[in-house]
Amino acid sequence: MDLSKVSNFRQRQRLAGLVAQAYPEFDMTQYPVRLGTRKEFTTGKAAVNIRGLNTAIAHLDTLNTATDALDNAPVQVWNYIANKALTGVGDPRVVKFNAAANAVEGELANVFKGMGATDQEIKSWREQLSTSQSPEQLHGAIKQVTELLGGRMDAPAEQYKTGMGRAKDFHLLSPTSVGILHKLGADEVITRDRIGDTAAPSASPSGDGSDPFAQFGGKSR
Repeated sequence: MDLSKVSNFRQRQRLAGLVAQAYPEFDMTQYPVRLGTRKEFTTGKAAVNIRGLNTAIAHLDTLNTATDALDNAPVQVWNYIANKALTGVGDPRVVKFNAAANAVEGELANVFKGMGATDQEIKSWREQLSTSQSPEQLHGAIKQVTELLGGRMDAPAEQYKTGMGRAKDFHLLSPTSVGILHKLGADEVITRDRIGDTAAPSASPSGDGSDPFAQFGGKSR
């Protein structure tokens, strides 16, 4: 609920008093900034970036499956010849691998740019990725992407903290993404999302338990 739109002065005072009781750190002068931040993380650009982050992780899972399906050997020359022959007779594995890799690149490029970074790192990663590489090289490349993701986790958390005056009370990663990252051996990314965070893994910025505006008849958006 937007307190600035409550026309009755007495009601505004009462609501402001209730907010102060529930959230002693609440500063009415900071309300417009905090309202804007909450909208940014529920329906704005930050929310889009968070959804993109989780979509990219889902694409990484698909890429990991496609990597295993290639069943490559340790020798790149052999893989190049074998995969050319397989593709020539209609085997879909190489096509599926490239589609998954392109999906990861496209989604992460948007996420990186949305978080104020360049997409050059992810473009360079895609250019170096090849279906001729060994399983170790391909899984290493997937691991590299999770590390790039981890390096971007602090930006939205800091944006929320600056706007709301406190650490985020929700996770950027969905439970599904947490499971995928754990399977990929990227627990350090999961841990980074939990720093300064006490909410359950499935919590979100619009969850009923974390919205200071819910008791007044609606969400801040």
